[in-house]
Amino acid sequence: MTNFNICIIGGETEKGAFLELAELIHFSLIELDYVSKISINHIEVNDYVNIIIGAHQLDPKSYDILPPSTIILNTEQIAGLITHGNMDAHSKYYYWLERLISLAKRFHIWDYSEKNIEIFSLLGFPQVKLFPIGFQPKLQRIKPVEQDIDVLFYGSINARRLHIFNELKELGLNVEHLFNVFGEDRDRHIARAKVVLNLHYFDSKIFEIVRCFYLMTNGVAIVSEIDKDTQIAERYLNAIVPADYSELAQKCKMLVDNPELRAQLQLNALEIIKEQPQAALLRRLLSETA
Repeated sequence: MTNFNICIIGGETEKGAFLELAELIHFSLIELDYVSKISINHIEVNDYVNIIIGAHQLDPKSYDILPPSTIILNTEQIAGLITHGNMDAHSKYYYWLERLISLAKRFHIWDYSEKNIEIFSLLGFPQVKLFPIGFQPKLQRIKPVEQDIDVLFYGSINARRLHIFNELKELGLNVEHLFNVFGEDRDRHIARAKVVLNLHYFDSKIFEIVRCFYLMTNGVAIVSEIDKDTQIAERYLNAIVPADYSELAQKCKMLVDNPELRAQLQLNALEIIKEQPQAALLRRLLSETA
């Protein structure tokens, strides 16, 4: 039986941002009777298959120590990296894209986004496989409390996000923003929120299931930026309130003001993600990767 090391690359920010994704894989591997562990910045060179999350942060000098069996799980939006990397060849996005291309030449790549996979194929890497994201019961751990936050957003800020926050506040909503807050502390804020907002950093037309699966697993009401060109599995449209960028603030207010609709959305989110058990999805992907 294969042993797996799910390795998060980076510092405390990356550890916090990627932990639930690592746990999704870890608990599902254990469910499939594999040996699995989660590590931070530690590559196993013997007896383990490394699944690396955050590989765009990996120092290229370390590529040679990675065993050939290594799997890279990409979470970055490739179109955004290309756009912003081309604008500034000295930006982090340029270097992240270069690193991912270098890794794709040597190792298995998994990616959560079909749009990313299409771009990888255009770049000459048709072997990239879809990492489908589903339900893992071990991640159901946010307990209901009194909800005194109208809209919660967690993540970094740029101009397009700040614009929406200002619109929400103009509507009289109590808006909470978290940055570099993870784990139990962040979960306490999620529990207090009537609505969690999923808002793109790049205008890259991808539904960030990698950001939303944990919320869906815990039956959280989500308003997500979705427009006519956004790539999203149809089943998720009943698990969230989709909204064009220009409609986000109004859709948040509508949901905040309608507790019955929120309650139904929370049930929908949980039931829809439960339809895709992660262990079964992972079993299939591992057989395709071997």
